[in-house]
Amino acid sequence: DMRRLDDAACGAEAFDAAICFDNALPHLLRDADLDAALRSIRARLAPGGLFAASIRDYDAALAEPQLPEASSFRVMGTGPTKRASFQLWDWDDEDTDNPGGPRYYKVTQFIVGRPDENAADASSPPESPYGAVFRSTTTYRALRRAELEAALRRTGFRDIRWRMPDDAHDGGPTFFQPVVLARRSPEE
Repeated sequence: DMRRLDDAACGAEAFDAAICFDNALPHLLRDADLDAALRSIRARLAPGGLFAASIRDYDAALAEPQLPEASSFRVMGTGPTKRASFQLWDWDDEDTDNPGGPRYYKVTQFIVGRPDENAADASSPPESPYGAVFRSTTTYRALRRAELEAALRRTGFRDIRWRMPDDAHDGGPTFFQPVVLARRSPEE
């Protein structure tokens, strides 16, 4: 639980960097949970340590006239391990008492293919290698960049910078999602 990165979870050492990629922060639905996670991460960083996180581009998604309803379809693996994956997104209505406030959506992840033989739900019949369907549902917060940046500032991070997927950085890597970089002050 990133809200409680104590010595028992991480040992007593401080880290030069902490990474929280692939849209992990939007699982924290309340400001209090987001702040607790960021404070906990910051406390584990050495002075001057770097925090890097990526989130979906919710700013772009929420600006669209039609909110996205699904992820793209992906195929993973080959032969007997081939699986297909996609998500369906069901958005909550915007809070009319708090326009521009947090938005939430339910994500249902589907994975179709042969289940892991060691999984508890390994029930695909042997003659049907693509017969198993795994489904999981969770709720996400559509965390906008300004909301995350405000939380980083509230919890003591400095030198906050964004790298966007379409940014050109002298031929450097491009990213699938917006990436935020923030530092713990070197004077702490």
